[in-house]
Amino acid sequence: MGDFNTCLFKHDSRSTRLRSIVDSINLNILPSSSTHHFPDCQPSLLDFAIVSSTSHVTAHGQLPAEAFSYHDLIYLSYRIRCPKPKPRVVMQRSFRNFDEERFMLDLNGIIDWDAVLRAPTIDQKMEIFNSILIQLYDIHAPLRPVRLKHLPAPWLTAEIRALMNKRNLAKVRYRNDPSDETHRRFKELRNRCSRVCRDAQRRHIHASVSNGDPAKGHSTVSALTKVSDDIREGMSSQHLTVLVLLDFSNSFNTVDFDILLAMLKSILVSDSVVEWFHHYLVGRRQCVQVDNKHSTFCDVTAGVPQGGVLSPLLFSIFINSLTPLLSCQYHLYADDLQIYSRSPVHGLDSLIAELNDDLATIHNWSRTHGLTVNPNKSQAIVIGDSKQIAKINYTSVPSLVFDSFPLPFSSVVKNLGVLFDSTLSWAPHIAEVSRKVFAASDSLRRWKNLIPVKTKIELAQSLLLPIIDYADVCVIDLNEDLLGKLQRLQNLCIRFLYGLRKFDHVFEYRRRLQWHSIKQRREEHVLSFLYNVLYDPRSPPYLKERFRFLGEDHNRELRSKADNLLKPPFTRSGYYMNSFTIMAAQLWNELPSEIRHSKSLLIFKTALRNYLLKRS
Repeated sequence: MGDFNTCLFKHDSRSTRLRSIVDSINLNILPSSSTHHFPDCQPSLLDFAIVSSTSHVTAHGQLPAEAFSYHDLIYLSYRIRCPKPKPRVVMQRSFRNFDEERFMLDLNGIIDWDAVLRAPTIDQKMEIFNSILIQLYDIHAPLRPVRLKHLPAPWLTAEIRALMNKRNLAKVRYRNDPSDETHRRFKELRNRCSRVCRDAQRRHIHASVSNGDPAKGHSTVSALTKVSDDIREGMSSQHLTVLVLLDFSNSFNTVDFDILLAMLKSILVSDSVVEWFHHYLVGRRQCVQVDNKHSTFCDVTAGVPQGGVLSPLLFSIFINSLTPLLSCQYHLYADDLQIYSRSPVHGLDSLIAELNDDLATIHNWSRTHGLTVNPNKSQAIVIGDSKQIAKINYTSVPSLVFDSFPLPFSSVVKNLGVLFDSTLSWAPHIAEVSRKVFAASDSLRRWKNLIPVKTKIELAQSLLLPIIDYADVCVIDLNEDLLGKLQRLQNLCIRFLYGLRKFDHVFEYRRRLQWHSIKQRREEHVLSFLYNVLYDPRSPPYLKERFRFLGEDHNRELRSKADNLLKPPFTRSGYYMNSFTIMAAQLWNELPSEIRHSKSLLIFKTALRNYLLKRS
């Protein structure tokens, strides 16, 4: 609906082409009179509404807008009946008539516990023990079907449920004993419950709006952090890691419609939603346009729409059927698939054979599902401690093979924008960062005397600092030399902002900007990233699992696990293997408790920034 800058009263090439496009995708233009009335010109029809079904239109028309526009205001009332969610049936145990005395009598009387004692292994003992308890619960608290008509509210937490139970219990007590005290207690809990629910709803809506993006908390940074920490873990055990990065060619355009819709059904998507996706995908047409000429339209027989909000989700559902077939470790981010495995030097041959099996599986899956992997753009690398790397005889190492094409081992590979080398030294990556910053700063330097400092600060923060900061929580174990190179790049940015010479000190200018040094800047990013991992429900489980002990400071058992993790893992050569997990846990435990328990990411970032500024 709106101004299409094409007059439908005319029968020229623009109007003919527009009508052809609308007809090709099974849409309808609602009838209307002239909508554009420019003085001394013939009225034209430029504004109109396009709908998929005229039967759903209850009213439409136009109103003059002489006070502020030559265009009429067009309006449309569209009748759409939202499908009702089907009730879900789950099996739950009913404890309404549970008799605890009879349960204990059966537990002590009719149960043959000798069968548990006679079992030879712990696993068998637990299996027999669990089966006995389940049989007993089936007698005293049988399973019954429960229809869930409404999904639970996303803001409803366990604490709020407990408060609602207290309110309901107080209501029952007031009904049984309508005294002033029971009424006061019920009213107090009712008002408190309403206030807590209202605040929780507001926080949920605010979080949904402020974080309104389709990304479910996963990013290239979280993927890189997980893979690099797995590699470091292998290095600390004197193991080599073979990493293979696979490149899917034109992947979003080759998704098979029938297979995708079948996958949606297999994950229990309702029939009405599958039907909606069928209309969303099937029946599209496309053409090629050069200047004012275009080819004839042809049907789109595969692929998800480029740029669509739903397209990454649909492709993820499509390609996720591959991962259960893999035996090696893997990480999948959209269409970027990396598989890896680790072993000692003497087990490198069997490790490569295992990877080749997975590569054959990926090739067979891709062929049956219509995707293509480009072996010429795929990469492979062996990563490990320098002493272990020196023991490899590449002339005798078997080749990695994909579809009969050998994948040669590289000394440096590019993984989601970060350069990995064979010893994970990050020197090639920092060199590439330096090249990008110098190239970007050279293009800005010619304007340094023509734009104000405020504008230059905005340019530096949007164009230069993101190059330095990208994936810094992953590239965390830099030596002092590489940290110094990054600090000099930040100093270069400050000199550009204030027109300083090469050997002028920048410390006071950095303080004026309230910028942290590179080391403190990385600490800030690591802690902010960790806060999201701990408290954001969308954060990746593979990272949340690493830090499950940090959320409960009062639990001694969990604190002891944290202390054990923070013991530095030394290799046999005595080299300390740093990682995101270890450094993040160390920095987190050094923070004051009131910062760690901030109620939102914004409050946490503000308190953390003030804390780091005071410490510096």
